[in-house]
Amino acid sequence: MARTVTLLCLLGLAAVVAGDRVYVHPFHFLTNDPERCAKPSDPAAEAPTGETFVPVPIQAKTSPMDEVALWERVTAEVRSLGPEGRERATSVAALLNFLGFRLRRALRALRDGHGEAHQGELLAPAAIFGSLASLHLGASGTTASDLQALLGVPQEDGGCTTQLDGEKVLAVLRAVMGLFLAGEAGGVRAGDPHLRLSTLVGLFTSPGLRLCEAFFQSLQPAAAITYARSLDLATDPGLAAERVDRFVGAVSGWPRRLSPTPSCPDDTLLFNTYIRFQAAIGGASRLAQPQAFQVNRTSHELVPTLSVTGTFQYWRDDANNFTVVRVPLGANARLLLVQPDPGTAPEQVEAQLWTSDFPLWLNRLEPRAVHLTLPRLTMESAVNLQDLLALSKLPHLLDRKANFSAISEDDVRLGKVMNKILFELTESGAEAPEEPTQAPVGSEPLEVTLNRPFLLAVYEQVTKALLFLGRATDPLRGV
Repeated sequence: MARTVTLLCLLGLAAVVAGDRVYVHPFHFLTNDPERCAKPSDPAAEAPTGETFVPVPIQAKTSPMDEVALWERVTAEVRSLGPEGRERATSVAALLNFLGFRLRRALRALRDGHGEAHQGELLAPAAIFGSLASLHLGASGTTASDLQALLGVPQEDGGCTTQLDGEKVLAVLRAVMGLFLAGEAGGVRAGDPHLRLSTLVGLFTSPGLRLCEAFFQSLQPAAAITYARSLDLATDPGLAAERVDRFVGAVSGWPRRLSPTPSCPDDTLLFNTYIRFQAAIGGASRLAQPQAFQVNRTSHELVPTLSVTGTFQYWRDDANNFTVVRVPLGANARLLLVQPDPGTAPEQVEAQLWTSDFPLWLNRLEPRAVHLTLPRLTMESAVNLQDLLALSKLPHLLDRKANFSAISEDDVRLGKVMNKILFELTESGAEAPEEPTQAPVGSEPLEVTLNRPFLLAVYEQVTKALLFLGRATDPLRGV
């Protein structure tokens, strides 16, 4: 199975390009040092050693997270990011994008099969990649091999069995976040309300489960902050889910509208990742009156709406009937808005755009004066990675038989692995960031109005790493 998954990933990566050159993936940047090359070990010999600890109860007093201090920690590393660091970041971006496209296709198939929207309309490819890389750090035996294959790094390299270095991957992901938030020159000041991205990882265990200290410490680069807390997961899974939800709300201060996700009574570990993204479109203002948004073929809703006029990168695809506008959100942060023509299904456009050719077709965009009108968005999404892997015909990777002996010496029964996203796009009124090139002087602004379901993506400009990928179908309901 691992070889099959690796082959699929490599076939996809073979098509990845950067600019006009073929991109060759330097896998050695992400694996252990060559001197650590060894034959696969007996899973029984991979039992963890070292210190362990029992997480404190979830009701223990916890200070709220300081997002400004966390921002400074994430972005500080970017200022010293050298050429090799940037190459590593581009490598991981290619891998996480490929995985994101694959899982997005699986989610789209689920949606189209049910004929309706659901809570998983928005994916966070970078966060998903980070969650799987984190679990790889705690995996042993074939589970570790299969997760490494899913992440796209082959195990066989010239006859040498190489192991993915999860800590390197998580450190690179943090560098990508730093590039996204601050740029290489630190172009966004700390605490800037116009662009924020925060990630919180929570490990919620049954009482008495001992976590390996080395595993927990290795997760620190994965997020702005990581918590480990214990609570009764068995007696009332619904109540346990509510207690987890209240804990996250208390330490983060983030608003939440989605219902908590209950676990199963025999789960002993929940691995949840929470992502909050806030961005304000420079120069955008909110219209005085809500505007009509076509939710489906027969229904419209009045929604808060933004308006902005400026020079944006633009592409019109007449063959496939869609329009793309790229909006700068910061030094390296970019928002793609994709509007299918009336009568063109969004899934048809997704099939054209969300492929390994993503960096290539970005080169088709050209500067154009645009008057852009779009909904003010507050989207929430809850995605269970086990469901996505089952849709991708890989249900065994995180099932009850998976080997996570590097997480704990105790019996780890992994519950739902959730990624929960709060995505907010608003007006700022401030001057819009400028793209490198400007539209011809005197050109009339082109009217682009997003008043029906559209596609969106948020990515980092240097590495092309996708932070978010999804579809806006109902701005009032958030999915």
